[in-house]
Amino acid sequence: YNWRNRKKLMSAKVYIYTIIFLLVIFAFDLTHAWRNRNKITTAKSATKQISIYIAIAITFGILMRNWTTPEAQESFFAAWALEYSLSIDNLFVFILIFRRLRIDQEKQEVALFAGISLSLVLRGICIIAGVALLNKFAFMNFGFAALLFYTAFNLLRNNETEWEEGKTLKWLRSKNIHGIRLAFFAIAITDLMFAFDSIPAVIGITKDPYVILTSNFLALMGLRQLYFLV
Repeated sequence: YNWRNRKKLMSAKVYIYTIIFLLVIFAFDLTHAWRNRNKITTAKSATKQISIYIAIAITFGILMRNWTTPEAQESFFAAWALEYSLSIDNLFVFILIFRRLRIDQEKQEVALFAGISLSLVLRGICIIAGVALLNKFAFMNFGFAALLFYTAFNLLRNNETEWEEGKTLKWLRSKNIHGIRLAFFAIAITDLMFAFDSIPAVIGITKDPYVILTSNFLALMGLRQLYFLV
């Protein structure tokens, strides 16, 4: 009984320390985005930031063995690499959004940060809900598999990159939301839509919420800088 309580306490500490660690990274990214809100991000600056975030993710994954199992560590690296590679598709849609909405290059830094931050929250909700459904209903695996097949079919049928405003963005326009604020919501919604196929793919690697959440967070943290590099 005491051993079980100690194990739960250690688990709670891991989550608390991890949340603090992720909040520090988020605060650092927020500070950088705010300082450069009226500047054009150069390729040199973007490369430097990407290198830092990749180093942080790899270091975090290496140190995970101290508080998780070797299997969880391996799953983290696989999930992080998968999310990072899948997130590259988002960048080209972001380019189309900014061109369509005619957002100045100096304003794109803050718009990307805000949009990706909101998508992180929405992704977290989707991940927790998805893992909970899988743990309760085993047949949900077939539903997620069907979603991946449907996405692959659409990619094969239409290989052109395009972006059109959906009903949500049209509704926001009707509420007199334009410019950079509309771009912020467009990026968040687009990134969430991309998550509907990437999250099931990650769940195919592991069902550990801790691994999925941390790998998603660390993969998305460098997405803004990767956009400017591309």
